Formats: sequence, structure tokens, C-alpha cells
Amino acid sequence: MSKSLTAEQQEMINQVAATMAIENMPVTKQAYENMRAYLTGEKTKKEILDDIKVRYTNAR
Repeated sequence: MSKSLTAEQQEMINQVAATMAIENMPVTKQAYENMRAYLTGEKTKKEILDDIKVRYTNAR
């Protein structure tokens, strides 16, 4: 079950997305979901990094 973001947490994500867009690096849906999960406490940084490592090392 997804937890809701507070207004402050949403603003944090918006700021990251804006900064990334300035650098021509738009935030993907997966990156947004990872930020949301981290900010709401659903996942730790380690869990997110482990998921990313599995996705890219097994994608052969």
C-alpha cells in the first residue's frame, strides 16, 4: 500500500525534478517512485540501491 506524501515531501521531489530538468535529465517514473518510497519510509536507501543493481545486472 502506497503511503501519501506530505506537501513538504512533494515539494522536495518537485525541486529534485526541476533541478534534473535544468540539466536535461528528466526524472523517470521509477526514479519518482523510488524517491516517494524513500521519503514515506516504505524503502531504505539500501533496498532501493539493491533493486537497481538487480535490475541492471540481470538485464542481459
